[in-house]
Amino acid sequence: MSTGAPLPVYKYASGDEMLQRYAAIRAATFAPRHVPVKPPTFVPQTIKPPDRAVTVKAEAEVRAAFLEATREERVETLKILRIARVVAAVTGITVEAIKGQSRKAPTVKARQIAMFIALKTGRPLTACGHALGERHHTTVIHARDKLSPIAERLGLAGCSDAVEIAHQLWNADWRLADGAAR
Repeated sequence: MSTGAPLPVYKYASGDEMLQRYAAIRAATFAPRHVPVKPPTFVPQTIKPPDRAVTVKAEAEVRAAFLEATREERVETLKILRIARVVAAVTGITVEAIKGQSRKAPTVKARQIAMFIALKTGRPLTACGHALGERHHTTVIHARDKLSPIAERLGLAGCSDAVEIAHQLWNADWRLADGAAR
């Protein structure tokens, strides 16, 4: 409570005077203090999508720069996720697809290449399978057994460039690996 002086009481001569004073106080109290601003009207603007050729070219440049930077690293020092990214950049299949459940031939081929290169890092079969989509170690063994003859035929036994291995294996004819030359 305030200990100050009591509020002054205004004495009105009539009821009309009281209503007029009330209207004046109300108008002053609730009057707009500024000029109302008209809300801006939204004018939709069409944003032109980027040219497809420019987008594809930029994507190819980024992919080439990534692969060039990775060429300088030895396979033994690469992490499995980076190997998956290298294979994705070489093959054009996303890392999510490589780690996913798809059984489409190109995806399986890319996944097996990633497993084969991951084994060259010296990591255990279970670690390679786990990093590439929770795969069982026998799946990694299958990839190794399938790609070893192809890698030998291509002369990739001593190669330590993950990008080169991925390119060579991706472009190789896998049908000859099973010994069925038809």
